[in-house]
Amino acid sequence: MFHFRLVRGGSALKMLAVLSLAGMGSSALCSPVLYTFTGVVLGNSDPVNPDGTVQAFTYLSPSGFITSELSVPLAELTSCTGCNSSYPGFQFPVEFAPGFDVFDSIEFFTYNLTPQGFEGTVSQENYSFDLGAFSTLGTHLRASSGGANAATLTVEAVPEPTGVFLIAAALIIGFLRCRLLPINAPKDR
Repeated sequence: MFHFRLVRGGSALKMLAVLSLAGMGSSALCSPVLYTFTGVVLGNSDPVNPDGTVQAFTYLSPSGFITSELSVPLAELTSCTGCNSSYPGFQFPVEFAPGFDVFDSIEFFTYNLTPQGFEGTVSQENYSFDLGAFSTLGTHLRASSGGANAATLTVEAVPEPTGVFLIAAALIIGFLRCRLLPINAPKDR
């Protein structure tokens, strides 16, 4: 027969802290990050993207913040306004360029394809944000000296379900371990 006693002292709390940190470690460094972008072409006489053209996309980066150049294919964008649905597989409508020309830049490519599917006119719009915008949570506006196009970029962390589950499990185990600990019952005489 087992009896239970309330555990007092630091050993149970230390275990709880270790379990909690172990549960957080897997998701804290590589949580998915959601990038939501909206841009408006200004001062452009390009027939593909005339003045006032809206370009927008949403991209979920599964590996965390974007810290190196990244070309994103249409299939990996959650949504895209201003993208041509018939992009060839080798074409990428969006490119992230962190640290490009002292800015974090987004290049938005629009392809005006010929009826045969071959590349026709290509238009490239550049949207520049302050350096570090791609790795800083929050809403970022176009850099003051980053060109004529208007733009907004929102960077949001997305909690990973497995990380939340691990933290909850660690807390429950730690709580139970702190509250109830089996001990050997005294033998009946």
